[in-house]
Amino acid sequence: MKIETQITEDHQSLLKVEVDANTLQEAQQRAARKIAQRARIPGFRPGKAPYSVILRTFGPEAVFEQAVELLVDEVYPKAVEESEIKTAGPGSLENIISKDPLVLEFKVPLAPEVELGDYASIRRPYEPKAIEEADVDRAIEELRDSQAVLEPVERPVGFGDVVTVKLSANRLSVEEDKNPVLINERSMPITVKGAAAADVLPAEGEPDEWPFPGFSLNLVGMSAGEEKSILYTYDQESSFTSLRGTEAEFHVSVEEVKSRTLPDVDDDFAVSIGAEYPDVAALRSAVREALERQSMEIYNQEYDQAVIEEAVQGAAFKFAPQTLDEEVHSALHDLEARLEQQGIEMEMYLKVRKLTPEKLEEELRPQAEERLKQTLLLFKLAEVENIQIDRMELQQELQRTTSSLLQTMSKKEAQQLNDRRVMGRLASSVMEEMLSRRSMERLRDIASGKIEAGKAAVEGEQVEETPASDISAPVAEDAPVAEAVQPTQTE
Repeated sequence: MKIETQITEDHQSLLKVEVDANTLQEAQQRAARKIAQRARIPGFRPGKAPYSVILRTFGPEAVFEQAVELLVDEVYPKAVEESEIKTAGPGSLENIISKDPLVLEFKVPLAPEVELGDYASIRRPYEPKAIEEADVDRAIEELRDSQAVLEPVERPVGFGDVVTVKLSANRLSVEEDKNPVLINERSMPITVKGAAAADVLPAEGEPDEWPFPGFSLNLVGMSAGEEKSILYTYDQESSFTSLRGTEAEFHVSVEEVKSRTLPDVDDDFAVSIGAEYPDVAALRSAVREALERQSMEIYNQEYDQAVIEEAVQGAAFKFAPQTLDEEVHSALHDLEARLEQQGIEMEMYLKVRKLTPEKLEEELRPQAEERLKQTLLLFKLAEVENIQIDRMELQQELQRTTSSLLQTMSKKEAQQLNDRRVMGRLASSVMEEMLSRRSMERLRDIASGKIEAGKAAVEGEQVEETPASDISAPVAEDAPVAEAVQPTQTE
């Protein structure tokens, strides 16, 4: 078998494979027998007709085509192995260049390649926001709000009340063919916050009051059954970006007024939030820890995104179109999952957005390409920085993942986890996620100046590298699912 390899500009390999005459002849004999087994030939039992009779009955071309199908399955893997190319997926038969000798041409997507560039020189200040006492106070106030007691009252609206209003709004200046209605009439509860205009302004990071900042102050002094109109112009700094510069008239009618009594912040309040908080000090400590954890997660997400985008810009990538297509399909699958969580069918989503499936895929392609590059970069970084996954850590993470999956799976779906192949794929996915996360942490440490590139975060760090194919032990067909995720003992 002679093989000629040519690399194309789109990172694929064209393999031209010449099949020797004896191999082709043997394949034609097998092809003829296969045809004879599927078809009735007068005077012969299935599969027993001579080769010459089969050729005469079905024609040489039919036998040749069947022989090529048989040869593709046999020749292709051997050609890939002998050419020593790294593939990103299955190839395809592109052309039969000649029949005598038989030369087959395969197109094979090559495994992606990444040149990291000078990622070690990336520097970005790492300055997470400190949690202040005022942040803890606001969180405690939110907890108080959740415990508020509401009671109907027969008096004008005061600060702190919850008012049910009927609200509508229209734009004052409307362009031709534009809808003048800003808000269709609806009933809704409005909480009058604070005791002055400054108190209703949102804290940093909080959304503006709806439908505009300070709206609830206009309700103070009104009683049930009263109505009023309010004029408001959204300024050019409004967080409601689509309404900037819009002049509108709001019509509000008070339907019901309720007083809102907040509990005192004492030890009884702390216990009402949770038995694990015996006093206010314990509650405030837990709130601070939760805020610090949440703040750090948000900061790291934003920091990591900026760092990896810079790293991607400095790197060079090669990948086949099929690799990007797979990432687009993955992004499409993720979108479908999010829509399903919201109770929206993909068909309805496409209809509302006036998109075809093809247009949606094209819309997702740039985002998918960026995600693919980031993923490839992190895996390459793991290789260069020698980041490995400890076997026991992987087993523990796999066990946590499986336990979480079991909570949402049907009994039938859960039983599939007893399949070694399924568990192996899950283990591979978990390991890739851990490796990607560790790589991002390493890149963060490098960019922040915490460590130098090429040096582990912990000096002398020793880990046992774990192949994905060697994670889960064999599981008996009738074994409980839990047995599939028990950690193995390491020596």
